[in-house]
Amino acid sequence: MAEATAGRWPWSHRDAGSSRPDRPGFLRRHRRLVITLGVIAAALIVLRLIAEPVLVWYASRVLNETPGYGGTVGDIDIHLYRGAYEIEDLHIHSINGSSTSPLFSAEKIDLSLHWGGLMEGELVGEVTVSRAVIRYDVGAKPAETPTEVDVPQEKQDQPTGENREVADDIWQKKVNELFPFTVNRIELHDAEIRIIDRERHLDLSASSIAAVLTNLTNANDSGADRVATLAVRGTTIGGADLKIDGTVDPFALDPTFDLDLTLTHMDMTALNPLLQAYSGIDIERGTLDLYLELTAQDARLTGYAKPIMSDLNVLDLREDIKDGGLKRVVKEAVVGAAAEIVENQGEDQQAARIEIDGALDGPRTDPWSAIASALRHAFVSAITPGLDRKDD
Repeated sequence: MAEATAGRWPWSHRDAGSSRPDRPGFLRRHRRLVITLGVIAAALIVLRLIAEPVLVWYASRVLNETPGYGGTVGDIDIHLYRGAYEIEDLHIHSINGSSTSPLFSAEKIDLSLHWGGLMEGELVGEVTVSRAVIRYDVGAKPAETPTEVDVPQEKQDQPTGENREVADDIWQKKVNELFPFTVNRIELHDAEIRIIDRERHLDLSASSIAAVLTNLTNANDSGADRVATLAVRGTTIGGADLKIDGTVDPFALDPTFDLDLTLTHMDMTALNPLLQAYSGIDIERGTLDLYLELTAQDARLTGYAKPIMSDLNVLDLREDIKDGGLKRVVKEAVVGAAAEIVENQGEDQQAARIEIDGALDGPRTDPWSAIASALRHAFVSAITPGLDRKDD
């Protein structure tokens, strides 16, 4: 084998016609570019290592500087390659004196930017929340009234108990501090909603909730249709399947939405703790399907609710005498008799259509139309399961 030319690497010698690059020559010619890219990569790595603990500190400060509320953040991970960061183990609670009440927690919140929006000079992104728990304690003491935050003075002057709008303004400000860009899409994965009443020993929940809220960017554009699309799926107490579809205007001054809700195959015995706490009766057997259409517009709520109960049995004489005495037996006997009167014998079910109409802060139902509907279901024609047409 021929010896390499002095001062050159053996492989730097190329035969005539060879397409092999002269590697040292390539590196020499592009040395400045290679060094620049290396410095940028190293700077980004160092920036990421420094930024993550700083962001954890900043998020914790934002959560804890609001009187009456507190929160913790487990960790924040930055993903530069996709313009995203993840908040892990987020917990928010209300504070009243020495007591605290959990309000919200999430295992992970992923916030990512749309590169297309960046190219147009806009910060638009989406949020994905995994394994969130939203909790409401009935009868819990409200959080201390916020007085040291930047909200309009006229709202601060509202009496205690009427400061929910103040709290809404505060949390909107905090969310904007944590997520300083326009959100176009929000997703919930495997979320849970819990309603707890300690006094009555109630713990009601809806679990395995998947929800998607889209088109928020267009909804915020006054020149476009101010409509965002909502879809929710989940499981409630009694193993019922929950489905919600509709549209909302998240930027309207008053709640504005058009929603369809179906709740099917609920084991009604799961409602017994609630029924016993508020009415003193329980159910021995039964299945509930609920169909609901609601429209809110200009501070007014309209729609209907259509509950359909199948195979309902309220009274178990021996057990009810033992558990609640004669008073409870009489009460459940009356309820059972009423249910029997309005039962469609062919379908073995009770049903009614209840009209809803009125102001958002106090919508009314029409009991007489509900009674007439139940009797018509029992003796004329059975109410059909499912949502009715909007124009019916």
